[in-house]
Amino acid sequence: TINRVLMNLSRILRTAREYNKMDFAPTIRRQPEGEHRLRWLTDDEVDRMIGVCQEFGYLTLRDAIIVAVDTGVRRGELQRIRKDDITRQGLGVWESKNMTGRVIPLTKRARSVLDMRDGNFLFPQNEFIRSAFDRVKVQCDLGSDVVWHTLRHTFASRLVQKNIPIQVVQKLMGHKTIQITMRY
Repeated sequence: TINRVLMNLSRILRTAREYNKMDFAPTIRRQPEGEHRLRWLTDDEVDRMIGVCQEFGYLTLRDAIIVAVDTGVRRGELQRIRKDDITRQGLGVWESKNMTGRVIPLTKRARSVLDMRDGNFLFPQNEFIRSAFDRVKVQCDLGSDVVWHTLRHTFASRLVQKNIPIQVVQKLMGHKTIQITMRY
């Protein structure tokens, strides 16, 4: 978090310098980032979550988990998916965190889920209830280290474990730099 703030501050200062509002822009040094253990889910954990969603009637959550694990989309990207984003080539993600679009190939399971959903947005924001996700985690005996973003980590980790080239993983994840992808 500190590095994100420092990065934004650095950009603000550079912009001020570019607009001649400052004589010079100081260099902002970022803090070293620690070794983070990135939690991902096993196939068994994903299957248990999907089963609990089914059992409790959380069908939208079940579908969202499947799409997130099989495509690696961020939560915000998932909530912006429309029918016309689904093509023969895969799922088009046109609005992303780093402002670059990408197309993610779809598994049969993800395509099936997306084909069955309707509406302007396939996963409207008001249908995501944190308490439902938390209940599913408790039922599956998953710890507090499992958050929504863990589904994205699961997608990337599975690709790396299948020896997919890291540059391909970077592109599918929508990372600007290879350093972010290298965490996996």
